[in-house]
Amino acid sequence: MKFALTKRKLIVMQNAISTTAEVQNFVVANQRANVKTAQGNIFSKFINWCKQQEDSRMLWLVVACLVQIGAALPCTLTAIYFWGDNSFALWTFVCVVNVPVLAIALAAQPTKILIPVLVSAWTINMMVILYCLSSFYLHF
Repeated sequence: MKFALTKRKLIVMQNAISTTAEVQNFVVANQRANVKTAQGNIFSKFINWCKQQEDSRMLWLVVACLVQIGAALPCTLTAIYFWGDNSFALWTFVCVVNVPVLAIALAAQPTKILIPVLVSAWTINMMVILYCLSSFYLHF
């Protein structure tokens, strides 16, 4: 009988210690709640937004493959061909910038990696197109 009481005490004590109740909005008496917002720069906010885009991962894969590799890259290479004097250095630079987009999309990396690479490739492609246009109009 002594063993039964001890076992019962252990079970009760175990249940009392191992409760997993969550406490929310806990404020100590005579204190006010202090809500802090996360401080961060634009880059950290952008990376957090990229992490939130994980639900629409297939959309970003389609954007990377069809929009970037299927539309933006040919437009950039066409601008190099017609307005950039068909410069081999520009061709090489644009191909080196755009290959990681395809490799990351095909490797099924998370969106926090894919979207920044995609945005940087778009930015570089736009800068190359503007460079080709400006060099074309400055020579004529």
